[in-house]
Amino acid sequence: MGLRRILLSATLLGGCIWCVGVVQQVYSEEKKIIVPRYQPVAPVHDLMEAQEDHFNAVRKNLREKNPNFRHMAAHAYVVAELSNVNQFQSDKPDYRAWAIEARDGCVQLAEAAKAKDLKKCKMLFRKVGTTCVACHDEYQ
Repeated sequence: MGLRRILLSATLLGGCIWCVGVVQQVYSEEKKIIVPRYQPVAPVHDLMEAQEDHFNAVRKNLREKNPNFRHMAAHAYVVAELSNVNQFQSDKPDYRAWAIEARDGCVQLAEAAKAKDLKKCKMLFRKVGTTCVACHDEYQ
């Protein structure tokens, strides 16, 4: 009876070790997957026009007597995401920096809109607009 237990235990232990090895091998193979660099599919001009449409929607909301902060935040997030994509349209450091600055400013603008802080929204809107103008002066 003792020999059977030893053989059964050894078989179970060996099976467990084999399973761990298989799982480890699969896991290590998954880590070897190469993710290609992000590549935008839309032309930069089309992205800019979409950004402008959403940026103008934020502007319109800021001019309203009773701004719709939820819509303002949604439009600001869309501009932020388009700016996020836009940074991959060029390898030039200043271009990428401006796109990232616009993205971050729009995220802050969306957060200010969620907090219903109209004064901060207006300040951030102007700041993002200044960033856009600086980039457009250089690359348009």
